Amino acid sequence: ATYDETMASIINTNADVLSFQEVTPDWYSIFQGTLQKNYPYSTAMVRLDPYGLAIYSKTPILSVDTFFYKEIPNLAVTISGDKLKADYRLVSSYTDPPIYSLALQNLNEHMAMISDEVNKSELPTFAIGDYNAPPWWEEIRFLMNESQLHDSRSCATQGLDNLWKYPVDYIFHSSEFECIAFDKVENTLYGHLGIQAAFQINIKEKNESAASIK
Repeated sequence: ATYDETMASIINTNADVLSFQEVTPDWYSIFQGTLQKNYPYSTAMVRLDPYGLAIYSKTPILSVDTFFYKEIPNLAVTISGDKLKADYRLVSSYTDPPIYSLALQNLNEHMAMISDEVNKSELPTFAIGDYNAPPWWEEIRFLMNESQLHDSRSCATQGLDNLWKYPVDYIFHSSEFECIAFDKVENTLYGHLGIQAAFQINIKEKNESAASIK
């Protein structure tokens, strides 16, 4: 029942792409058994520690790169953008909570590495993950500024639940996309499972690019 309710909440999002962090062998087995019919394209780094990652897509995954910050894996995939009419890059990461000074330094370095990976590609890009830091922290602002990414949470209709439940999971997007919907994914058993967002091509950005080419 635990797994069933959680997977039902995830499937009900009807997302085109699912990105998971903290993927253990148990959860990976559930994902494979539940998601493969609707999400035939996937890649994963399964771990016993919190650093496991998985990406499931309804459209083909064209390439997969894995890069590491120390022992922590990150996934960078290129996905066929059927509905968006353009292929796009997705970088999925999990960063350690900065609960002591060395961990804060690690977060700084990890964010710099994620930023470098985002900037390597000219494709429209999403950076998704549990960064374990609130939006106003310098490290989060650094990633957004260095990579010129936007926080999909900015188009949410709801604010923070309260001051003690600040967000630490993110869907950042490049300016080629416009976020048109954002919400939390929750169920009664676990509470907060993640976040979801919907996007369309940013027409204004596209028109400005066309004008500059002329």
